Amino acid sequence: MSAIADAADVSISTVSRVLAGGQGISSKTIDKVRKTAQQLGYRPKSSNIGRPQSKTRQKMLKLGLLHTFTGEYTPEHSIQVYLHQKFMIESWRSAHQLGHQLVIDYLDLEHPDQSPLLSPQAGIDGLILKGAVTQKALNLLPANLPAVILRLPMGMPCPYTSVNCNYHTGISRCVQYLHKLGHQHIAFFCFANQRFDNLDKISSYQQTLMSLGLEDDRYIAMPELKDHPDAESGCRWALEKWLSMDKAPTAIISSEGFCFEFDKLLKKRGLCIPKDISLLDAVTGASRHDSLREHYTRLQMPAQQMSQTAVEHLIRHIRHPQAPPQTVLMEMDFIEGDTTAPPPTI
Repeated sequence: MSAIADAADVSISTVSRVLAGGQGISSKTIDKVRKTAQQLGYRPKSSNIGRPQSKTRQKMLKLGLLHTFTGEYTPEHSIQVYLHQKFMIESWRSAHQLGHQLVIDYLDLEHPDQSPLLSPQAGIDGLILKGAVTQKALNLLPANLPAVILRLPMGMPCPYTSVNCNYHTGISRCVQYLHKLGHQHIAFFCFANQRFDNLDKISSYQQTLMSLGLEDDRYIAMPELKDHPDAESGCRWALEKWLSMDKAPTAIISSEGFCFEFDKLLKKRGLCIPKDISLLDAVTGASRHDSLREHYTRLQMPAQQMSQTAVEHLIRHIRHPQAPPQTVLMEMDFIEGDTTAPPPTI
């Protein structure tokens, strides 16, 4: 399946689903995977009923999932985050369905000696690393321990297989969607230096606006955390900046779940969503608010597919230590809710 996935430029999980019947997969992808499988000489295995399973198949692996963080961020805070919950649940589900065990732990990078998963006594066969993935975090991984990095920072050198989202195409899709609705003044919000992927999102936002012939930097708002230590303060600053313009934006793309704050602040000003202004959440899941995953138009990480792919690649590296690392970029889910509409007519 790994060879088919490489040749067809899809994930191992997609190959698995196609070979199992293709439920939920587009006909174009099914045809591509099946044609690639045929070209590579794939043949379905005959039934193993009544035959002893190989030792490799019988062995239950002990996998680790380590979430790293820095500073005042706590595991309790992380557990409240919807996206983190999804990654934990789906990673456990994927490992369990394949007959393996998954152990979850947290690591404060300011106290790197605190995680038992990184000690030889943990007895894990491989590790999935996610959260604040820094060079320091990579250096902490035990030598010769198979590992997969979930959400590796864009452009960061890494000797391990990594599974991430294609933020660039995702943000571009958001801008094009709003433009198709008729919006000419589209704002983008994120906190400066808050996340490793913000630069890629901003770059995509600017490039897409330029390709559409729109202004590419007037409506960017990036408050500094030192000046605005909480979400509401930063969002209020951005709104004051935008609404004071001669041509205020008619749509806002908010990175990392801050649409909830914008929603409250806009309503306090007597503005109606989406009649007066549209809100698009990119990337949702970073918020703890249920409303964000229920009705907001949003760009969302495919947590289930990403977790499944990370588990599958980790097992591959455990069983085939010489397998080369791969970079897996997955397309994001775009979900249309009720917070976007054509701009108001003047």
